[in-house]
Amino acid sequence: MQDSTAETATDGWSSSLSTKDDRGVDGQATDIPTALNPWTLSVGSMYVLPFVASRSNARQQAALRAHLPSDADRADFTGSGPGFVMLIRYTDSPVGPYDELLLVPGAFTPPSSSTPIAVEHHIQERYLQAHGLLASRRVTRIFVSSEASLRNGRRNWGIRKELADFTWTQQPSPSTWSSLTNVVVKDRLSGDVLCDVTLKSVNTWRVPVRMDWLQGLALPPLEERVIDDQGLPSPDNAWIQTVLGGTLRMQPASMVVTAPSFTTVHEDKFPNLHELNLWPGVHCSGIMTFTATKTQTFPPPKPCMPRDRSQ
Repeated sequence: MQDSTAETATDGWSSSLSTKDDRGVDGQATDIPTALNPWTLSVGSMYVLPFVASRSNARQQAALRAHLPSDADRADFTGSGPGFVMLIRYTDSPVGPYDELLLVPGAFTPPSSSTPIAVEHHIQERYLQAHGLLASRRVTRIFVSSEASLRNGRRNWGIRKELADFTWTQQPSPSTWSSLTNVVVKDRLSGDVLCDVTLKSVNTWRVPVRMDWLQGLALPPLEERVIDDQGLPSPDNAWIQTVLGGTLRMQPASMVVTAPSFTTVHEDKFPNLHELNLWPGVHCSGIMTFTATKTQTFPPPKPCMPRDRSQ
């Protein structure tokens, strides 16, 4: 593989979203084109590294809960269920090529029992409230390498993108059956390292997988609160649902387990991957689509009434 030509940076956030003025040179651009929903993207390389969030794993919980940026995220996170880290190189998109690093920390309680997820998929509320595969998912940390992706992603889907530098470097592999790639993600303004990981993919037949089939089987649409172009959240009860589609070809992949690097990883901006108990995952390429199915305003939750114990 090649060294990255991806550019730009992140203004890391831990409790609040960045504003346009925080983004340095990138935030000064005034000629960002508008690329409306839906999007079709060409995936040159995508690593998906899954894990299972466990409330009994204190170190993992601390690493995940440090990256829940809003009161709603902190209130709705179940602390359990499947999550994943993704590193992606989009070779083409409506805003051109860009790179991406994201975190889905696990399962969330939907914002309302009448959420369209339950209505459209005819799923009983008790299944959505739990930590299983059908529970709601949210992207709580996401860094991209272009401001065009950042602004349009926030505008179209409420995805709270930040900016980062990405470097992808192919490394010598001890076997012809595998490939090694080192990926370093840095904050442009400070140079802080957000992620430094070596990934191994197994050179086998690539298995085609339709994302819409997977969506209907296991994963509901992602849910995000609406935010404006400055990164400011709208009222808490405004939500966007995003459905993934397309076809990817997959082969086995994993993170290479090595001694901790001398490079300091800034865990306030992205979790230390060694704390997440990552499972072997997949390396993919192909086509993906992102479609905002609807924006819905949910009523505020009803207050819990004290139980009458006299009955």
